[in-house]
Amino acid sequence: MIILIEGFSCTGKSSLAQVFSKELDIPVVHFGIPPTEDIYDWFFYQFDLAVTKNRHLIIDRFHLSNFAYRDAVGGGVLTNAEWFKLDEMLASFDTCLLLLCDDPFCIQDRLQKREKQDRANQMDRWQIGEIQQRFFEAMRMSQIDSKGSYQFSQFINCEEGYMPQMEHALREMRKGMGSAT
Repeated sequence: MIILIEGFSCTGKSSLAQVFSKELDIPVVHFGIPPTEDIYDWFFYQFDLAVTKNRHLIIDRFHLSNFAYRDAVGGGVLTNAEWFKLDEMLASFDTCLLLLCDDPFCIQDRLQKREKQDRANQMDRWQIGEIQQRFFEAMRMSQIDSKGSYQFSQFINCEEGYMPQMEHALREMRKGMGSAT
């Protein structure tokens, strides 16, 4: 099983990935901004390498982020054909897509408080909201089976425990992995 966690910066992706990694005993691979302009080959190679090593995997950001952030933060951009090829590749696996989102005001507040400074920190709440809408659009376009996909419309604070939706998602993931964790 592949668990793909997507969403705007500071919505809890990495925290959730670590909690799932511990609970399910599977590794996390973080795909941030590709270090090259040939990003399709980079995404494909990194993904292939990760799934060759691990039957089950948690991916923190992938092609949906590239779609949502294109035009906003610069860097390499996948063409639509490349995006759909990567999406098709992911859809061929048993993949669960988790899209984390939150109120743009809350995200902007968390961005301003974090130590890591990047282009996302400089965005206003309208830009944040616009990018979140692009995540929703990417999720709708995705070929990943919607039965295995979840959208969470509030920030998940892993220190305070899971939301009921998250507990349900975790149970479904364990079921999908069978006894081969």
